[in-house]
Amino acid sequence: MVRPAQVPERDAGVAGVAATPGKAFVIHFELPDSAGAARVSLTEGEEVTVRAPSGAATFTSGAERLLVSNAGSGATFEIGIPRDAPRVEIRVAGGRIFLKDGTRIVSDQPAENQHYVLPLLEP
Repeated sequence: MVRPAQVPERDAGVAGVAATPGKAFVIHFELPDSAGAARVSLTEGEEVTVRAPSGAATFTSGAERLLVSNAGSGATFEIGIPRDAPRVEIRVAGGRIFLKDGTRIVSDQPAENQHYVLPLLEP
């Protein structure tokens, strides 16, 4: 199930979505963006969340996937992934830039202060 993320009033300029991941969930950024990034955190929640400045992207959900149409926005997307999610991938233009598979994390970027900052570039 995908629903709009709850955004606190102080973050009124932020848009986003939340989805309950199943066995294998994919977040797919449609286009590379040399000025854009994804800031990924593992959370204690039950939903994958993706938040960005209002107008930076449109979100389309499907079974086990979320398409982010980011069209060169240059935005930083805040992504929360549940620690207990079995498998979550982040892809840019079809290529994988991040994988959480059980407790294993695969990323070219090291964790910084418990976050992974991923450039939205094709791998």
